[in-house]
Amino acid sequence: MTQKNIRDIRNTLTEAGFVKKSHGVKGGLLLHLNDEIHFTDEEPEFLFLEVDGLPVPFPVEYLEERDSPVFYAELRFLSNKENVQPYLGCKVFFETKNLAIQGEQVGVSALVGWHVRDLKYGKIGTVSGVDDFSGNIVLTVKGEKGEFLIPYNEHLLVTFDAANSTLEMNCPEGIIE
Repeated sequence: MTQKNIRDIRNTLTEAGFVKKSHGVKGGLLLHLNDEIHFTDEEPEFLFLEVDGLPVPFPVEYLEERDSPVFYAELRFLSNKENVQPYLGCKVFFETKNLAIQGEQVGVSALVGWHVRDLKYGKIGTVSGVDDFSGNIVLTVKGEKGEFLIPYNEHLLVTFDAANSTLEMNCPEGIIE
């Protein structure tokens, strides 16, 4: 798989949590998912585990919420407790299309992989991280012109396009330059 294909795949994924521990003798996993993660009515076909920094897809055989935020999952190709051990602690990702939008808002961590455009500069890049500094949400956006830290708030947000995973913003002077 080429670097371009890996980037393309990452742009469609949202970090959801991590593998907490194995469960049972059939290779089941307990996943600790972020509170803001909610699924659409359609069950995800794949769950991605980060292995050596890369998202590895596993077909989902079974997925069930136990006690929020803990989910139980059975994945094809992981059929016993020994197969699961190398994946304990791995980051868990789902395709963004499988995540529900609550009202008109999405949990801010779900914005990782979204495209960001500015009214003045056009395409800036892709959200690679989201940080919360005492209630101030800051997006880390990586693009061709470098990495930018952009405040995320209603005053700067122009358009929130969930269908295309795109944010259009009106960034303050000096952030992009």
